[in-house]
Amino acid sequence: MSYGNRLIPALVFASLLLSACGSPQVDSTGPSPVGASDSPSPQASAKSLDLYPECDTELQQLLEKPKDGRGYVFTYDCASDRELTTPALDFDPPVNNIEACQLNETSPGRLQYNDNTVGFPRTSDPSRLSDGVHKIAVIPVQWPDLAGDDKIFNIAAEAKAKVTDWYMTYSRGKVIFDWQIYDEWITLPNPSEEYSQSIAQQNTDQWGEANTRVLSKFWTDALEASDPFVDFTGVEIVFFLLPTNQDVAAEFNLWPPGSGVFQTDEGPIDRGLTPGSYHFRNGNKVWMFWIHEMLHYFKMPDLYWTDQNSVKRTANTMPGPIQDYDIMANQGGVTKSLNGWLMWMAGWAADAELYCLTPETFKNTSFEIFNVGVNDDSLKSVILTLSDTTAVVVESRRKSQFDIQSPRRSREGVIVYHLDTNIGHGEGPMTLLAPAGRTLIDGLSGNLVDPTLDATLYEGNSIEIAGYRIEVNEARSTSDVISITKIEDWVPGSEPTYVCHTRENRDLLSGPKITCPIKY
Repeated sequence: MSYGNRLIPALVFASLLLSACGSPQVDSTGPSPVGASDSPSPQASAKSLDLYPECDTELQQLLEKPKDGRGYVFTYDCASDRELTTPALDFDPPVNNIEACQLNETSPGRLQYNDNTVGFPRTSDPSRLSDGVHKIAVIPVQWPDLAGDDKIFNIAAEAKAKVTDWYMTYSRGKVIFDWQIYDEWITLPNPSEEYSQSIAQQNTDQWGEANTRVLSKFWTDALEASDPFVDFTGVEIVFFLLPTNQDVAAEFNLWPPGSGVFQTDEGPIDRGLTPGSYHFRNGNKVWMFWIHEMLHYFKMPDLYWTDQNSVKRTANTMPGPIQDYDIMANQGGVTKSLNGWLMWMAGWAADAELYCLTPETFKNTSFEIFNVGVNDDSLKSVILTLSDTTAVVVESRRKSQFDIQSPRRSREGVIVYHLDTNIGHGEGPMTLLAPAGRTLIDGLSGNLVDPTLDATLYEGNSIEIAGYRIEVNEARSTSDVISITKIEDWVPGSEPTYVCHTRENRDLLSGPKITCPIKY
């Protein structure tokens, strides 16, 4: 972004010598109604730079210090990279015809199986778990030669609370759970070696004979051992918990109709999840696993590249195009939001939470968009269609109780992602777009070592794509004011200035400079 010969006020230069960087603090007077013309003045925008002058400057501050010997991950000293803002446009959008943004599902695999769709029509697969109340039984099971300990009951209690709150928030109250937690260990009939399942076996040959055989044995034996003690009346989903120190099993999950039906005295069970050793270590939590895997029961797609999952991961390769910004991309990542598009696809987000812009009806306008993690009907996502199968989606994010509470690079701001319904399941139909010059940064906490794109847009940041400019004019406590304008002199086929990772450029050894293969 260029502002010609505009100078930073003298007060800012003086402050540079005195202030330390920190998280942006916004002097918010509270959210205004969607559509209200409450644009920041140029004077107010310039003054906002006085808060953290070392971190937030007139121009973008590029990250130039490599973190380590890899050469493509960079360190940062500041929680954000705000730039000088410009006033928001007046709120003057076209009529919100939300149906015009229902992109057609065109991926051959998704169409063939009517499963995990990212385009319309919404899936009609009868195996999709319905909205409403679902009864879950949580049962700790151990082996004769490998016993569990009592900390599992605290883990179960935490997981119950987190899963309940998460689904209440992101399903907008449409999915509720009735929990039944058994408070003693139940012992399986055979020694642990008879249930052996490696992570490689689970992740590279999930539907192979060896894996399905041990999965079937576990569920048959675990339900049979539990039946005398647990009343399965009305239970739709069973969560077995194994000893936290076990290295016997990776995960025993049921995916109807493929994994079969198992009987109890009170009725059949065909849905259930059993976390393995991975889910108790390295910062992972059982509740993250339960949320992510149950979302597949609601036909949510994985947003990582499935050929880069766990043991299949290629060294020095990005694991996914929206890595660390969505729970369907990385359940253990910093951000555990669910994006607004998938919430809409699931029928959870109300139509009022999304605004549809199309090339045919587009008008330059501003919007106030609110945090997707707020359960109300305020505007959360702006969709700008680029074709019948592609769009960009603009959303506001704020830290939540589910996110990693890291004091480092802030995720509080705007994200922009590209949606392409031609791209199949596990191949990256959603791709983060970051402003020009952004790069990869390290994971933000503890054992999170995977690189992630520095993709949050702060005040003054912008992205130009397909002849449109998306700019953040103001950050408020729970919302962001953005302006979207048409670039009159845009030339189709121009090289992108935004950066991203797709399957074409996910190999990180190509160098630190990131481009984006998505062109218009």
